Amino acid sequence: MDTAELTIPMSFRFRFAPLLLAVPLLAACEQDRAAYMIDDNSDHALTLQREVKYPWSDKAELALVVARFPECQRRHEMKPQPAASSKVSLYALGERSFALQQGKNWYLADTQTCTLQAAEPPAEGGGGKLIGAWQKRDGTYSFVPATAEPAGKPAG
Repeated sequence: MDTAELTIPMSFRFRFAPLLLAVPLLAACEQDRAAYMIDDNSDHALTLQREVKYPWSDKAELALVVARFPECQRRHEMKPQPAASSKVSLYALGERSFALQQGKNWYLADTQTCTLQAAEPPAEGGGGKLIGAWQKRDGTYSFVPATAEPAGKPAG
């Protein structure tokens, strides 16, 4: 059979054309997950999930999964924020208590009960010890540990 004789029926072309056009739109969506493992234990972690649903969307949907296996695991919605600045800072308040700062929004997470609740901004210097932040770095969304300041040099 000569290859010049092969033709694709028009009905076949029109049936799959919308699917081929949708592929670039779906490829532009973002779904990221990054975890902070407490005491380097994957069973005890805070995982931030970030999703930009549409290529034209300027908002990122955020959720925090608070886990302490086998006792509990819960997913909590957070307020959406601009997709370009999806940074969330994490502060230690105690052994199983944490504060999260998402722009002007603050949250308290507790891994004893796997809860997350909205909170008022802390008083100056009362946010706990900075552990790190979930952020996009070099094109990848990940948890970036805080850098230690040299002795005698104030943070800030």
